[in-house]
Formats: sequence, C-alpha cells, structure tokens
Amino acid sequence: MFRYLIIFFLSFTLAFSQKEAHIWYFGEGAGLKFDNSSNSPFVLTDGAMIAPEGCCTISDFEGNLLFYTNGETIWNRNHQILKNGDGLSGSIYSTQSVIILPKPSDQSLYYVFTINSEDEKIGLQYSIVDISLDNGNGEVIEKNIPVFTPVAEKINATRHKNGRDFWIITHELYTNRFAAFLLTNNGLEKTPVFSSIGLSYTGNRTINMGSLKISPDGKKIVCGVFSKFTFELFDFNNETGEIYNPITIPTNESLNAYGCEFSPDMKKLYTTSFDSFVRLYQYDLSSGNAQDIINSAVLIADVDAINVLGTLQLGPDNKIYLAINKSLYLGVIEKPNESGLNCGYNPKGVFLNNKLSRLGLPNVIYDYYNPEVPHILVSLPDTSAYVGEIISIPLKLELFNRKKPKGQYSFTSTIVFDSKLLEIKDIKGAFISENRIIDNKRHLTIISDKIELDKSEQVIAEIVGLVLLGSSRENKLEIQDFQLSDDAIIEKKDGSLTLKGVCQFDLNQLIIAYQPTLKMYPIPSNGYINLSLKNFQKGSNHIEIYDTEGRLVFKDNITIFENQTEEVIRKYHLDIGSGVYFIKVGNEDKMIDDLLIIQK
Repeated sequence: MFRYLIIFFLSFTLAFSQKEAHIWYFGEGAGLKFDNSSNSPFVLTDGAMIAPEGCCTISDFEGNLLFYTNGETIWNRNHQILKNGDGLSGSIYSTQSVIILPKPSDQSLYYVFTINSEDEKIGLQYSIVDISLDNGNGEVIEKNIPVFTPVAEKINATRHKNGRDFWIITHELYTNRFAAFLLTNNGLEKTPVFSSIGLSYTGNRTINMGSLKISPDGKKIVCGVFSKFTFELFDFNNETGEIYNPITIPTNESLNAYGCEFSPDMKKLYTTSFDSFVRLYQYDLSSGNAQDIINSAVLIADVDAINVLGTLQLGPDNKIYLAINKSLYLGVIEKPNESGLNCGYNPKGVFLNNKLSRLGLPNVIYDYYNPEVPHILVSLPDTSAYVGEIISIPLKLELFNRKKPKGQYSFTSTIVFDSKLLEIKDIKGAFISENRIIDNKRHLTIISDKIELDKSEQVIAEIVGLVLLGSSRENKLEIQDFQLSDDAIIEKKDGSLTLKGVCQFDLNQLIIAYQPTLKMYPIPSNGYINLSLKNFQKGSNHIEIYDTEGRLVFKDNITIFENQTEEVIRKYHLDIGSGVYFIKVGNEDKMIDDLLIIQK
C-alpha cells in the first residue's frame, strides 16, 4: 500500500479585542469600568461585595458584566447573590482568594477556583457556574470540588501554548513545590505538574501571604514570599507546565513581600513590601542576571504604614493600578514601561467616589487583554472520484472560540502534492498566485482576502481538479481522514494572530499506474526469501544483493514477459551469512532499492 501526501501551509492574520476583564469590583463596594475610548476608567459605585483581599470579576466578550466574587460569595450582573452562589470555600482574607476561568470551547460554563489557606484541609477547590441558567444571571451547578491541599494564598492562570487550554498555578505549603493544573474542554486534569524549586514554604504562618503573577506572554512567574522578605522570579514553560530558572530578589530593609506585577513590555517588575513602613520598588529585568536585577532597584514610593500598599494589577489600558488599604484612592503607575521615576506613579490616580480600596484587586488573566487565540481546525471532507472525473475538494474551516470574530480576513495556503494525481482546473473562493512543478511535485499557492470568520464552520475555498490517477484497480481516487493537527500553533504577535503549521491528508491505498514495487517476505529471513515484483518493465531485469561494504554477494537475471507485468514472484535460498544487506531490482532505466535482513 502506498500513501501520497498533500501538505498545506496556511497562514491567517486576525485581530479582535476581548473585554472579559474590562470591569473590576473590589474593596468595599468599589469598582472600575475600562473604556478603550477614554484615558481613565469610569468609576463604579454599585458593587455589593466586601473584599478585604482577593477577588475576581468576569465579563463577556463585549464587556458586559457576568458575575464577581470574593471567594466566599458570588454576585450576578444585577449585584444580587448568584443562585447557589454563597458558601464557597475560599477565604476573603487570602491574598489571592479566587480566580475565574471560562471552560475552553464552552459558551456557558465558568470555573471559579478558590483558595483557603486558613483551613489547610480545604486548600484549592473549584465551583462551576452555568451562566445560561436563571435567565442569563447564572447559577452554581457544582460547588467546592476539592483539588489540592495544603496551599499558600497564591493562585493565578495563563493560557497553554496551544492557545485554548489554561494552566492554573498555585504553591504547596510546607514544601518548595509549585503545582500547575491544566483546564481543558474535558474539565480539570486532577494530576498537576509539580516543580520543586525555590524557597520552601515553612516557618512563620504568614509565609502563606503574597501574590503570584504571570507575565503577559505567559512565560515568567513572580511571587512574593511574605515572611521570607523575598520575591522569586521564575521562567515558565506554558507547554509543559514546568517552572524553572529561579532568581531570588530580597526586599530592601527586610520588609514583608506582598504585591508584584510585570510591566506590559515585561522588562520591569514592580513590588510592594511593608512592615512598620511601606515601599514600592521597580526592578529592571532586561539583563536576565540575578545580581543586575537586584542592583537595579529604584524606590518609587515611600509611605507610612497607615496606608499599606497592597496588590498591583495591570489594567487593559497598560497602566498598573495599586490597591491602597482603606483609601478612597487607587494608586496608578501611568507609564510602567519607563525606567525609574519616569514611570509616573500617582498615589491618587483614581478617586473611588467615596468607596474604599482594601488590599486586593481582581485577579486578571492577561490573555483577556490580548486578541483571543483562535482555535481553528482546517479539514477536507472525505472525497471519492474516478479517474477522468472533475472533482471539487472543499477546504473547510471550523472555529472553536467562545465568540466568532466578525469581519473580513485573508489567508494564504500553499498546497504541495504529486503532480500525477490531479490536474488543477480552478480554485473557487480564492485565486492562484503560484502553480508550478518542482521535482514531480506540484506547488499550488492560493490567496483570498474575502473570508468572513463569523460562522462556526464554513468553506473558505474549493480546489477543482481532474483526477489523473486512482487508488484501486477500479481507478478510483480516495481522500480520507484529513484535518489540521493540534500541533499547528497560533502565535500572538503585536496584537495580531498568525496560524502556523502543517496539515496533511493521505491518499489511502494509492498505487500509481506502472509504478514498480518490490516486496520481500519473510522479514527477517533465514536465507529462504520470496520476492514479489509488480509493474516492472517487460524484458531483462536483474537482482543484485550487496553487503554493507559494497561487495556483490548475489546476482540473478529475470526476464519479465508481457503477461507478467502485474506481478512476478521469485523464491531464493541465499547462501550468505547473517547481517544487513542492500538489494537492488530493475534495469538501467529504473531500479528499486531496499534493505534485506538475514538472521540464521
């Protein structure tokens, strides 16, 4: 059986915004709504939540509020307790008590992961909200499902490299182990990826405290280890879930480590630490060298302990917001990519209209600030046709995103296939930019800039061709089992999305007419061997066997007559020793090479 491969290289460029994190509720009834048309967020005062520390808010793609929580209670879009939304197992006094994630490839379900470090028997748990229930207000359909214990007050998440799934990362108590759990469209994988690295979380109970943040590109992690007076910086492999390459950054003046955040360009790190006084520092990460990073520390703010600086959070406007405990204001780092005091820290950056900030701000997945990574499947439906027929092979695209990107887009597809299979007649829905034969392979490049990606499934082009060769004696061509594999990764670059990868399909049982084939059996052989020769040219052919040093150890001549061209079988007893040999069969015009293994 022969299989011939057609390979497609496709590239799409898409860009569309997401607004799941454009509304924040936090503190004591405080809130913000970010608007891309405004330089400053709109202050909200309708929040029903009291959140001394950790909290989280989730909206839909258009920025419409869905629900928010402090890890113990969930409020819906109308600021009422969500149906079955009380009694969650988190703690409002955990630095990061909760994070909300949509279930991949599901329009309705959201996972609410909660942390309770005060009760070690509870630890990390999750509940599930079905937002389609209760007239769109949502309902908790599963509550307080145990995942892992004991854990510190740290939880955050980022996309898997595949652009579809999520990694949920926390830290075990009493060890130096991080645990990374994978959330897929099949649910939460209960066995985490452990990384034993960095400080061991033992000693003073307050070692629980401190934030864990992941860089916007999902490749670095930083966390505050409170009573160890230390921030730890790591690399993160968002494909395997592994954490590695630790860098230890001690706080100045032996202050407790609490808040941390990356700048949008990921070259700066901001930290908050406190004891009898409070500090906000900036570090330059660009060198990647531990001592250089420590030496780069710049004191941005020095305040007394009355207004403790808490969580730092990057906003969708690329500014960093800073919780100030029991203050009517949020601090704002206006230009966090700039060095030193040029970052423009304003301790009264946002007035909360008489609502109070506490130590926490919503836990945000930075992927929400970027264009969504489309999960795209490209396939060809099974096709069957006879030689001489004109066939139309649709190139079908499926989108598996929670929301379909509206608008007109473009694609380029290069198709490489055996030139003897099809004669291309037309391309529907696209035009041909290249059509040439190189080494008996046809290279066909098609381009279109008029596809609307607003449907879950659509045909983006049709390849029209004349069938030249079949896959059976009935001269029938079979194309089966084609799809773009999950290994085709979509990379985010500068707010755009480019699909990269190779997809392929097999032409099953395809035998090219008059293509000579050689089969040997049994393999390995004890010296007795059967040779099956198909489609060799009539007339004189010869069989030669060589050892690995190129010496001829066997030779025979065979004449193939007109009525024998389909198949000829020859049996031999080879008087040669055990080993690997090279066999050649054919004539001056065409030779077939293969390996022969003798075991006696």
